[in-house]
This record gives sequence, C-alpha cells and structure tokens, in this order.
Amino acid sequence: MTITPVTPTIAHGPPPDSRARTVATDERPVSNTVSIHLATSRDLKYVDALARKFSNQIGFIPTLALEKHIDRRNVLLAKENGHHAGYILTGAPLTGARNVIPIFQAAIQLDAQRRGAGLFLVETVIAGAQDDGLDLVQLWCREDLEANAFWHAAGFRPIARRTANTARGFPAVLWRKPARRITAHILHSLPAPSRNHGPGGRFVSSDANGPQFSTAHLSRADRLQLLARLPAA
Repeated sequence: MTITPVTPTIAHGPPPDSRARTVATDERPVSNTVSIHLATSRDLKYVDALARKFSNQIGFIPTLALEKHIDRRNVLLAKENGHHAGYILTGAPLTGARNVIPIFQAAIQLDAQRRGAGLFLVETVIAGAQDDGLDLVQLWCREDLEANAFWHAAGFRPIARRTANTARGFPAVLWRKPARRITAHILHSLPAPSRNHGPGGRFVSSDANGPQFSTAHLSRADRLQLLARLPAA
C-alpha cells in the first residue's frame, strides 16, 4: 500500500449538522433499480431484524439504540425495485476527531448481495461527508470476515490492526477512505496511546502488543504482510 502525501483543502463555514449529514433529501435514486433513502421509524423492524441476522459479523446493537440512530438520521436504507435490500449505520464525527465519520454497521440481505446496493450505500455516505467538508470515513472490520474484500474493493485502505480484547475475540482492521484531498498524516493518524485501553482491544499495527505507530512508518514488506492477512477479493 503506497500513500502519496497531498496538500489538504480547507473547508470554511459553520460546523456540519450531524443529524442532516448523510443526504440532502429523504430519497436519492442511484441506479435504475436501487435507491437510497433515510430510514424512518417505519423501517425499524426491518433494520432490527437484519441487524440481528448478521450480529455475528457486524456486532449487536439493541433495538432502542437503533431507534435512536434512526431518529438522529444516522441510518440509510437501500431499496432495490422498491424493496428493502440493506442498510448502513453511521454516526456523528468522532470525539477528538471531528472530521472523521464512523460507519458502525453495514448489512445487505443475502438475496440482494453483489448487485451494487452496498456500494451505493457507501458512496452516499462518502458524498455526504464531502458535502460537509469532512476528511475521512472509517470503520473497523473483524479480520477474519470476507467483508474486508468488499471494503478494499470500495476504495478503503487498511490503516491499522486492533488486537482482540478477549481470548475468544478476533483482531480487527481499521479501514479508511478520504472524503476529500488530505495529507498522509491525517489518513494514518491513530488514537493517542493513553486512550488505547477501552473496550475493543489496543490499537496497533502488528500482532505485537508494543507501542502503536502509524502504518506510514511500516516497511513495504510489513505493509504487504498486513494486506496479505485480508481475505482475497
């Protein structure tokens, strides 16, 4: 993975409104068959059922929390030919990283996979971040999941690994995609070491539990080794 430093652009104006961040309208057609729109309370049952079906891959979020995310306009739905196909759950800019939008969950139902709905959801999130002058969209993905191949194909870059926080847990890969032109330093910036001890394990760039460091400082061989650990597309 080669990172080329670029000159960042500067966004002017008031801070973005996270509640209206993702799309400008309630519905956005993106192809002849797929449309993306904001989830409403009427979609809660569908989102909750799909989230529970894929909870082993995307983690568990209680129904009440999903309802609050829908109220905050953080959930986008994909529809194919007018029927639900999947959703993506984002959040407000991260504390301490106000220009980074997190993706918490993304799920496409089995009969709608590999037809573009997931990519359209991601592109809509990226477009919303661009419109608001934000720097990055990021997510953590369990290292053993085939979904890593999707994030790679969607243009995200593997930035670091996070070790498992329990003996039965799995390491996770941090994926990021710039929403605008940024420097390599911003792309590779990781949480401060003093904040590495919360739930979810430590933020590191290798299997060793030593001090964290940016993958920008890894050798070419180490970067290739990190990529080699991901499932093939």
